[in-house]
Amino acid sequence: GNDDLVEVFISDNASPDNTPQVVANYQKYPSLIYHRNKTNIGERNFENVWEHSHGKYAIALGDDDYFCGNAIYNIVASLYSNPKITLLSMLPYNENRYGVYEGKGIDDFVGRVSYVSTYISGVALNREYFLQVENRLKFSDTNLNQVYIQLEMLRKNPEFCVLYGAFFGIGTGEAGFGRKYSLERKADLAKVFIGQYFDILNSFLSEKSNGLSKEALKKDKRNVMEKFFLPWCNIVTSSDCVWKIDDNVMEVIKKYYLKEPYFEKIKNIINKFEDKQRKNENKMLLT
Repeated sequence: GNDDLVEVFISDNASPDNTPQVVANYQKYPSLIYHRNKTNIGERNFENVWEHSHGKYAIALGDDDYFCGNAIYNIVASLYSNPKITLLSMLPYNENRYGVYEGKGIDDFVGRVSYVSTYISGVALNREYFLQVENRLKFSDTNLNQVYIQLEMLRKNPEFCVLYGAFFGIGTGEAGFGRKYSLERKADLAKVFIGQYFDILNSFLSEKSNGLSKEALKKDKRNVMEKFFLPWCNIVTSSDCVWKIDDNVMEVIKKYYLKEPYFEKIKNIINKFEDKQRKNENKMLLT
């Protein structure tokens, strides 16, 4: 519907489909703003949303992500209750209730949010603080520039909130599943979520209170491996999706995990996933 509390800013990334015709059906609502890029600018389109929308806070919602029915108003209520925060991160919570954590600083944020900071649709950014980031495209050659932006904003303005609850409904993320992807089109899982992610975090390492401590990085490395990377290795070897285990996966992982006491255990587990992926690839070639 039409609600003055929320602007719907559509940044059409020069889509070759019928997006303009779809949007025309909803332009009766004053709260809907439509912008179309002259050319496709890739993932920089997310920065486009944060830069050119008009609200105090902005969520760059991916076109394959869908909010649950009451999620938006719980987000808005949290932002009104914490009007000075730099960002609000959304973390899934299975129970049918919402909870808020108020935090401060990069160590606290990385410890609390970790790899969920890679999920663009799961963060509301304070646009005033976003616009103060001088080099907003510093890591634009990666898939995770949004992680850099969040940490750089927190380096200067450390207050943040985490909102726990049910945010995204059935069908969210469907663009990555349900279609047959050729091996050449699949993206490398370790390159992005180990290499790029920790390269960005490593750039914030500092002994100062406004940076990232070695202790926080060490804890996050284990958290990412156990709760994200290894489970996703299982997902990508069990279903067809846009991700794959890299051909040089252990070379990528060695950079940040070689000196960890659990490195050999990681290596053995990933070897099994690699074997499974090779078998799946051979089946694809035979069919």
